[in-house]
Amino acid sequence: MKIAVIYSSKYGATEVCAKKISDNIKGESEIVNIKENNNINLGEYDKIVIGTSVYAGNIDKRIKDFCSKNEEILKSKVFGIFISCMNGSDLTKYVTSAF
Repeated sequence: MKIAVIYSSKYGATEVCAKKISDNIKGESEIVNIKENNNINLGEYDKIVIGTSVYAGNIDKRIKDFCSKNEEILKSKVFGIFISCMNGSDLTKYVTSAF
């Protein structure tokens, strides 16, 4: 089983989380910084984890665009999301408005 951990990080917190998630995955995982590689072949992966920071109430535009561009294939995969934000009490609002 091959798992992609795809992320974008503004100040580094999301990158730290992405690396910890990737390190704790049982099986083969690949970590991808969307800022460095946004042409990811999602067909190569069995599962996908997507992470982003929230800044001023918005997720990173690159992640939002990536998810929109790959919406159909993401719907066909088992996937998870994580976000790093300052105000955890607004977590549900951030996730539902962004995705």
